[in-house]
Amino acid sequence: MEVNKPLDYTAQLVTLRDLSKRFELLHPAQELQLALWAEVCVDAGYDYLVENLFKAVFSTKTIHYEWSGTMPKLDTKYIQRLKELHSNVRFLLGDEWNLQILFNGETIYPIRENARKSSPKRRVGKPGKRKLAKRTRSKRTR
Repeated sequence: MEVNKPLDYTAQLVTLRDLSKRFELLHPAQELQLALWAEVCVDAGYDYLVENLFKAVFSTKTIHYEWSGTMPKLDTKYIQRLKELHSNVRFLLGDEWNLQILFNGETIYPIRENARKSSPKRRVGKPGKRKLAKRTRSKRTR
């Protein structure tokens, strides 16, 4: 006699992903995962998340997070964690799903590439001439 073994958690989430595609609903287990993954994404020990609200929009296949609290520094490690959160959303709901994160009303994900680049170098000279500002070096006395 064969005993049915319960599915492991990963298999259960994959099954729920297929049901979500079919019925356009989130199971409470998926909602819990979305809430917990967002809390893991931010640094523990900091009060980044005063509120962690999310909603799933099935028409655009987007998960919207609305976070509030003290704005974190968007360094490369933090951006990598946001990308991993996006990857987890895609695992949970499907590859066609996107992620948008608002922090105090400002979009922090997806990252605009031009927002991460440093400001352009200051140009000097007459209009029309394109000279870069020279850095002055202190003269050493010998």
